[in-house]
Amino acid sequence: MNATHNRRLVLRDWAVASALAVAAWYLRRPGLDPSSLWLDDAWPALVHRADTFGDMSLVAVTAPGFTFGLKAWLAAVGFSELAAQVPALLFGVVTPPAAYLVARRRGFSVAGAVIAGVLLVVSTTHGVYSTRVKQYTFDGALSLAILASAWTIIDQGASGRRWRTLLGVAIAATALSGTVAPVAAGAFCAAIAAAGFSHRGGWKGGLLSASVYGTFGVAWWCLVLKPSIPAALTDYWRDFYLSTDSLGAYVHGLGDALVGLIDGFAFAPQWLAVAGLAVAVVTAAYRRWSLVALLIGPVVVAIGLASVELLPLGTGRTDIFLYPEIALLAAAGFESIRRWAPRSFAVGALVGIVVILALAPGVTSYPEEDVRPLVDLVEDRLPEDPVIVYEATRWAYALYTSYPISFRTSDSTAVGFDVDIGADHVAILGQHRSNPERYAPELAALTNGHQAVWLIATHWRADLEVIEAQFEDLGFVVAERHKRAGALLIAWERTSTP
Repeated sequence: MNATHNRRLVLRDWAVASALAVAAWYLRRPGLDPSSLWLDDAWPALVHRADTFGDMSLVAVTAPGFTFGLKAWLAAVGFSELAAQVPALLFGVVTPPAAYLVARRRGFSVAGAVIAGVLLVVSTTHGVYSTRVKQYTFDGALSLAILASAWTIIDQGASGRRWRTLLGVAIAATALSGTVAPVAAGAFCAAIAAAGFSHRGGWKGGLLSASVYGTFGVAWWCLVLKPSIPAALTDYWRDFYLSTDSLGAYVHGLGDALVGLIDGFAFAPQWLAVAGLAVAVVTAAYRRWSLVALLIGPVVVAIGLASVELLPLGTGRTDIFLYPEIALLAAAGFESIRRWAPRSFAVGALVGIVVILALAPGVTSYPEEDVRPLVDLVEDRLPEDPVIVYEATRWAYALYTSYPISFRTSDSTAVGFDVDIGADHVAILGQHRSNPERYAPELAALTNGHQAVWLIATHWRADLEVIEAQFEDLGFVVAERHKRAGALLIAWERTSTP
């Protein structure tokens, strides 16, 4: 009888998990399969064209596991926009039901575990980056794996085997993506504290495992991560580090970062999300302080790293590795309230979940930069005419061109590398958005001796108007203009000498 009952419970849990996965896919599907990958997705997709380990490492930055996995996946199935999105989509769809199953295994009610899963399903930021060629949902899945390993120690007691499991998971996850190091650090601290206060022993084994992880983490940072993070990337996230110039500035920045974290996570009005999470922390800490420590610990470590400019906080997308913690924290608060609330509370919560899923917006748009047909057009029709590629367009052009490309390190890009097109007649403009007058000498040199020139541009700003005026100053007029969503191809012909 008990065996049959247990089988029914397992089947029910897997049915609920499957429903969460379907809901996650349904809400994310409108953002899939764009006609061309845009700026921020084109550069990570370039790993598809990387031939050496060194080139792939340049593209990887701090997430070698995701990047190398993407390379292997595209090598197996072939490149397409949808294929490039699949890895992030996979982790975006799997993480919500995984959070549900982890919560159920650790004793949460069905309603409480569903809350954790649903919050991840409807998280707008999580949904958007499930359809992008980025590692962020991968980071979220790794975080959940670390939390699950530490949670076992907190709930069932410390043992050598469990510490070794946590150590192995933490090292593997950090090696795959350095972003999850705060989760591992917070998990070790919470698990060691829980083992110490439980009087069941085992905390010494935790200190040993934490020391091994710390040694690995420092070595990994010094040898792998730090050399891969360009100064330009640190500057790019400058507004999302915490200023230590004064106490007032620090407190204000911390408040903004935490609100940004919760706002990026929640499918709810900002005030409601902040208030709800505060209630969850207080109510859950009353009964299970060790679990709250486990779930808040990574946020505390992230705050410390943001204070020394090692990790941005409050950006939305880079915070996704903290989303499983927030979802489980909200569920833990619900579980605490459910203990003394009437049975109708749980029923009302489930009804609310259904309403939230019904109202949740899908990922309705993908940034439009339809570059591929323009690259095909210019290479098929006039393959030897000079082609000038707007600076922000070089990633997509390199992705779609039929010419060979090469990778090199660069301090001028936020990602730390640049690409060169293996064709003498294709040139990439310099980065002069802040001073577009500097395009003029480049255009003069690139058009010298040519009667016809192509310009391909995407992601443009006001400087495109300056570039067109400079072409006219050089004696060119527009012969053809081909416009696609977010992309432009102009054929210029010289009619006079400037």
